[in-house]
Amino acid sequence: MLFRSLATDSDRTSVDAQVRAIRRFGKLPQGLQLLVERPSWSKRVLTIAPLPGWMTAEPARVPVSAQLRNPHPAVAALRDSDRFPVTGSPRSRALRLLQALTAVAADRGHAVSFPRSRADQHGYQERDPCHLRFALHGHDIGVRVVQLSDRSEHVPTAKELADKQRYSWTHIPKYDYTPSARLKFELPGRHEYQQSSWADGGRSCIEDKLPEILRELEFRADAAERQQRADEERRRREELEEQLRIARATTKLIEAHRADVLKAQLTAWQQARQLDDYLTAMHTRITQIEDPETAAAAREWLAWARAYTVGLDPLSGRLAMPPDPEPTHAALAPFLERRPSRW
Repeated sequence: MLFRSLATDSDRTSVDAQVRAIRRFGKLPQGLQLLVERPSWSKRVLTIAPLPGWMTAEPARVPVSAQLRNPHPAVAALRDSDRFPVTGSPRSRALRLLQALTAVAADRGHAVSFPRSRADQHGYQERDPCHLRFALHGHDIGVRVVQLSDRSEHVPTAKELADKQRYSWTHIPKYDYTPSARLKFELPGRHEYQQSSWADGGRSCIEDKLPEILRELEFRADAAERQQRADEERRRREELEEQLRIARATTKLIEAHRADVLKAQLTAWQQARQLDDYLTAMHTRITQIEDPETAAAAREWLAWARAYTVGLDPLSGRLAMPPDPEPTHAALAPFLERRPSRW
């Protein structure tokens, strides 16, 4: 196991790219895989572990039909919506590719849905950037289709040239971009295993790459499951640590409270001893008073003072452990240790 703390976006991007390259190009010994746990935004835990059997199985074949017949409800909903930006003849092909991927995924027990718009916290409708959603073992992974563009040299129009001569700040584009027949499939999201996009190229087309896309969906579901278990274990550890942190603070609060009570009793006892000496002297002085009325007033004062002193002396009452204080947040605050940083 290797632990890496990554301070910058560049560090994280570099490590994640290296992990993808190791997985994609088979840089580990046969039968082993590199697992990545993300305990926080800036940390990665890398572990080499045996490959499960399902990962070494032959990729599922994904046949593509020549026509879109009886499409999956999710594909039909996408076809009939205004959410699919592929235009022209590639549109039919893109839908057939999605239908092929959806059919095999459904056969393997995975649910597929067309993502609906949802309201944000302010009531505005947010569109999902993905075109289909695949649910694998409780984990939702989106697929998006992009129609690539062809680039050609831009030939300035007479108006553009005239505007440029008249207004120096006028911008004339260098290239023109037009929708092409080439497509690209993308899998956005944080659980990338090997790669996130597949495009038509000179040597291969998306039809050849559908098995890779399906495997990536399943790899991501497995990575999401492992991350979920790791997150649950981390939360369990954090909850336990928080309970222990509060327990330690509560113990310190109780000890501090008992010490305060003890010190207060000592102060009261010392005051009671001093008052006893003073009351003895007061009594002696009263016996020397000759005026009956003055002596009576003094004895009344002495009686009250003796009763007060008895109540002040902690040794005159029951000696016992003081009740524990209520461990409120405010009471515990001075005794709580700082939480360890997750970043």
